[in-house]
Amino acid sequence: MARASSSGKSNPLRIIKFFSLAVIFICIFLYLPALAQQRSPDHQRYCLRLEGQLAKTYQKDQGVGVNRAKLKLNIRNVERTYHRLNYDADRRNCYSQFLFSKELRRTPRCIRIHKKIIRAKRQLRTLNRKLENLLHRGSNKQEIRSDLIRALARNKCGRQYEREDRK
Repeated sequence: MARASSSGKSNPLRIIKFFSLAVIFICIFLYLPALAQQRSPDHQRYCLRLEGQLAKTYQKDQGVGVNRAKLKLNIRNVERTYHRLNYDADRRNCYSQFLFSKELRRTPRCIRIHKKIIRAKRQLRTLNRKLENLLHRGSNKQEIRSDLIRALARNKCGRQYEREDRK
C-alpha cells in the first residue's frame, strides 16, 4: 500500500498533531516548576512550626530589652551609691592607712558606712552577674534564630529565608 501524500505535500493532520504535541510539552515544562514548589500538608505544617518558633524568639527578646535597660539603670544607681559612700567614708576619715593597707576605724558611724559599702558591693556583683547572664542569653538566641532560618531555608519554606541564610 502506497502512501497517499508522498509527493512532497505535508499532511495537515500530521502538522496539527505535531503542533498539539509541542504545545502539550511546552505547557508541561512551564507547569513543572510550579508543581515542584507545591508541598505536602506535612511540609507546610513543619514550615509553620519553624516560623512559629522563630517568631517566639523575637517576642521573648522584646521583654529582654526592657529588663536590660532597667538592670543597667539599677547598676548605675548602685554604683552612684557606692561611690558616694566611699566618698563619705574618706571625708569622715573612717580609714587609717599604713603603708599599703587600709584599716577601718571602729567608730559607730564608720562601721555603719562600711556595712553600707559592703552591701552596695554585693548588690553590684549580683546585678552585673544578672546583666552578663542576660547578655549571654541574647547571643544564644541569635544562634537559635540563625539555626531556625537555616532550617527554613534548607526545607524551602520561603525565598526570604534562603536570602537571609545566604547573608
